[in-house]
Amino acid sequence: MVITTRTLLWGGLVVALFAWTSIAVLVGFSPPQWWNVLLFLELLFVGVTALAVVLLALVFRVRGREQPARVLRMSVLVGGVVVVLSSLQYLRLLEWTTGVGVVLMALLLEGLFVYRDRRQATERRPAAERSTPTAGPRTRSKARRERKPPSSSSSRPN
Repeated sequence: MVITTRTLLWGGLVVALFAWTSIAVLVGFSPPQWWNVLLFLELLFVGVTALAVVLLALVFRVRGREQPARVLRMSVLVGGVVVVLSSLQYLRLLEWTTGVGVVLMALLLEGLFVYRDRRQATERRPAAERSTPTAGPRTRSKARRERKPPSSSSSRPN
């Protein structure tokens, strides 16, 4: 079975509804003990990731791109950032500089993933496409040098 953006959209909706109702039940009916906090963080990761899958799948579908692997990767990154920030907040260690640092590290990581994907896409192209030089000034000047100069006997129309 091939996972498409449409599959991610509907699957993410189902998982998000389950995760967010579980979070509501957990927060409403259980005391804040350490195992409940761990369960909350796990459900928060699943819920935020599923919600991000839905939103990113919608964005990618509107743009007309089918990139389910990228949607999943970005969603897991968003879920991870939210869980790290919320766990730091629970431990009372979150400051604005720490939060900005975590978000910047996540953006840097996504940038590295995008760079790797683009580099692999250019390496997969046929060798003829990669070795064809672009029409730059060097190519044009060489072509100009190879042209024959007009003879002096030809007349120019006025």
